[in-house]
Amino acid sequence: MTGTSAATTNQPAWFSSFVTLAWVETRTYLRDPAAVFWTFLYPIILLVVMMALFGSPETRSPSLETDIVSSDGQHAQLTRLLERRASFVDGVTFTYRLIDADEASPRDRVRIEFPEEFAPSPENPQAITIRLETEPDASSGSMISMISAVVADLNVELAGGGASVVLHYAIGSGEDSLPGYSRSIYYVIGLTVLTIVSTALFGFTGPLIALRAEGGLKLFQVMPIRRIAFTLGYSSSRLLILLVFVFLYISLGMRAYGPDHAISPSNWLLLMILVALSSASFLSLGMAIAGVVTKINTANTLINLVNIPIMFLSDLFIPISLMPESIESAARYSPVFMLADSMRQVATGTAGLAECWPTILYLVSLAAIGIIIVATSFRWNIPE
Repeated sequence: MTGTSAATTNQPAWFSSFVTLAWVETRTYLRDPAAVFWTFLYPIILLVVMMALFGSPETRSPSLETDIVSSDGQHAQLTRLLERRASFVDGVTFTYRLIDADEASPRDRVRIEFPEEFAPSPENPQAITIRLETEPDASSGSMISMISAVVADLNVELAGGGASVVLHYAIGSGEDSLPGYSRSIYYVIGLTVLTIVSTALFGFTGPLIALRAEGGLKLFQVMPIRRIAFTLGYSSSRLLILLVFVFLYISLGMRAYGPDHAISPSNWLLLMILVALSSASFLSLGMAIAGVVTKINTANTLINLVNIPIMFLSDLFIPISLMPESIESAARYSPVFMLADSMRQVATGTAGLAECWPTILYLVSLAAIGIIIVATSFRWNIPE
């Protein structure tokens, strides 16, 4: 009895209020049909739609795609031989597009580059270059293999087997290249991050501002509940919900769309650490917005201004490699992009704690900034 009393005495005065409020907020959130829909069901609907539109690599017919840099019909003989080879295999389609030398290719697409003056012969062998910014996957690897075989056919046509055309390879050589992901990993993690940001940063900022504008927060002041108990209780309920959501969503999403590997326990732990830190960061920034902004219309405008770039410039479901180089370079410094990229690498087993430190430090810094703003600006009522 004495030991229990001592333990209770050692707790901060606000701790009991924090635990109670966190439990009440969690139950209230889960009883709200709209909140449950947007947090749990909407991401599932989006994932089903994305995978239905773009399919999983494991279930689609192989499609071999390439970009070709050439001039004056240099590519004609090579592409004719590629089309012939592709026709030998049922279900395989070969497509290509002609581009200029200064035009970028998607990182996961094979690129064939012809020299400006291309007139190969046994006496004057010339090289064409195969370029791929990422490690080959099943599709791009098949494309590279087929090009290699076709070059042998091309040499037979040109010179009866002599080495008139040779290949140079530039595979995964870009310093800032991204690892290739299956569509299941790409969309599951992308939509997971989108839900974290939407729930943590936007999911309660507007309602919190509206509650204060209506005088609802004054009730907590009258009870009284200290600000630290309120902010921790309110954010902890969201953090718990997001941890449960992410575990279920990634587990079920990857199982449904057939990944070729399982996430190890250590990588699961690292994923949960990233989820917890990102949730805390975006929650603190959301409460910082609620502390600074007093009008709900202003908050909704600000949220929309921030939400649109996050959705389209953070590599969540539109690859930033398809965007202009200046936009792509800027997008790489987005905390949402860094989070999605780190979580994809952890989920695929290509990164550990050491590789995730830049993202972790970034998220901790954002959380610290948000906490400082909340500590200095959050009020129970609107200042007069």
